[in-house]
Amino acid sequence: MAHYAVIWQYTEDQQVLNAAKDAHGVYLRELVSRGKIREAGPWQDGSGALLIFDVGDETELKALLENDPYTSQGVVRQEQIFPWKVVIGPLAP
Repeated sequence: MAHYAVIWQYTEDQQVLNAAKDAHGVYLRELVSRGKIREAGPWQDGSGALLIFDVGDETELKALLENDPYTSQGVVRQEQIFPWKVVIGPLAP
């Protein structure tokens, strides 16, 4: 498996964000139950989020991201994907 850190920057339109929030939460909980997301949460100021994925490869990651309601409903306005080499901590080999 490969780890990826994904950084999102959200739209400033709170109506768009609020409309997608419940479906996004359901989707993330499903990914957690499947072991695809290890950690996720918004920045304290609500401007974006950090998500840590454990997936087979970047193709799988991109498919999961595309299916997230925050992506498909326009909440995410900028996305950065970083392959992550875990060295220390609970996710380390």
